[in-house]
Amino acid sequence: MTSGALLCLIVTFLPTDSLPTSVIYYSIGVATVVATVAGVRRQRPADPSSWYVFAIGISCFVAGDLLYEVTGWFLGERPYPYWNDALYFLGYPFLWAGLLLVARRRGGARDSAGLIDSAIIGTAAGLVDWVFLIIPVLGESGTPLLERLVSAGYPVCDVLMLAVVARMLTRSRGRTPSVLMLAAGSTLTLVCDVLWTLSMSSGGQVASVINGGFLLGYVCWAAAALHPSMRWESAGDEPVSDRFGRGRLIVLACATLLVPAVLFLQGLRHEPIAWASVGIGAVVIFLLVLTRMYGFVGQLQKQAAQLEDLAMHDPLTGLANRRQFERRLADTAADGCPQVCVLDLNGFKAVNDRLGHAAGDRLLVVIAERLAAELRETDAVFRLGGDEFAVLLPGATVAEGDAIVTRLSRALSRPATVGGERLPIGGSIGIADATGTDDPFEVLRRADVAMYAAKAADGTYRRYTADLEHRSRGELRDRVVAGQH
Repeated sequence: MTSGALLCLIVTFLPTDSLPTSVIYYSIGVATVVATVAGVRRQRPADPSSWYVFAIGISCFVAGDLLYEVTGWFLGERPYPYWNDALYFLGYPFLWAGLLLVARRRGGARDSAGLIDSAIIGTAAGLVDWVFLIIPVLGESGTPLLERLVSAGYPVCDVLMLAVVARMLTRSRGRTPSVLMLAAGSTLTLVCDVLWTLSMSSGGQVASVINGGFLLGYVCWAAAALHPSMRWESAGDEPVSDRFGRGRLIVLACATLLVPAVLFLQGLRHEPIAWASVGIGAVVIFLLVLTRMYGFVGQLQKQAAQLEDLAMHDPLTGLANRRQFERRLADTAADGCPQVCVLDLNGFKAVNDRLGHAAGDRLLVVIAERLAAELRETDAVFRLGGDEFAVLLPGATVAEGDAIVTRLSRALSRPATVGGERLPIGGSIGIADATGTDDPFEVLRRADVAMYAAKAADGTYRRYTADLEHRSRGELRDRVVAGQH
């Protein structure tokens, strides 16, 4: 790439119609086509057809360049428009298709945000082209119609090229060195096209620097095809991210500001303002921006819902966590008289110590599935933390609560196979209701007291009663006294 860039620099200092300029120009053009094909064969990308489509587009450009030169040799002049222009217009669709296919990622989610962003940029650039390039060219009544149409066709192609480049660069996590060099070459091509159109419309000659810019675009394309990162394109399946970073915000803001800029510039130049064109462009950009903002707000709401879900659920078992339990308990207590069960596994620490924490985690998943399978549709099981679970029984009678606890106790008593070992498990369960209290967290505290009473008695479950409260306080007082001595 360094030698190619050096040749491009040399061309800018040579006369445009000199033999060295022609030799360098067409040698680089042919070398770009060869380098693209060679890069496909050497790097073996996942989707070689996209690069071949791109190579066809470059070939059309190079063929147009050669025909332009040969026409001057044989006819002594270079008529405009001519068949070389047809080759250029033929090459554009292949270039666009190849660039988009090369930069795509198969299997990824559809990047609608990137499409809208590129449409905003393309519409804004199209408005500028239409007002300052296309309308003046089409309005030259002394110029043949075909020449005016061809001259106006190049800015249209440039706008579409800009939209393609914007589409490439707005793809999330797809800007590899190969894609960046493709975008750089395409940007140079469209900039030189614009300069060429301005030069033609003013009757001047194409400057040597424009030739150097076209050649540098070829060099960037060849480097993109030969770079090792070209094999990474079209094969990734990473999810598309709808990120709205600072860079993208600045680009979109500049694009939307082009509408008032066109009005301001036309006013400074004392030109008739193209109200219809500016109005249509402003409406289209407004609708695109509105659609983009709608999608952005929807993305924020989706992410907020995901964060809410993560904050309210246990990532290991998928059960709702303590925070969700406390919220549900408060809501249920306000609507009726809930019953609460608190479960604590027996011997869980021994499983972790002997088999490791991974085995303990798998055991917790098994327990969560068993508990959920024993409940009614209106009931819910929660993981409070560690090996402690809670079950909320809204609207259950005492008899129904006792029946559910019995089923839960039986489910816990069945051995579980974890890591190829059959583990005897069990648990202590406490159940309480809201009799005599309107505080939902008092119900949870009572269930805790009953659970610890069941654990102390080596039983399976206990229902809360007032005497458990007195016994619990007495045991706590004895432990405090013993600690003081």
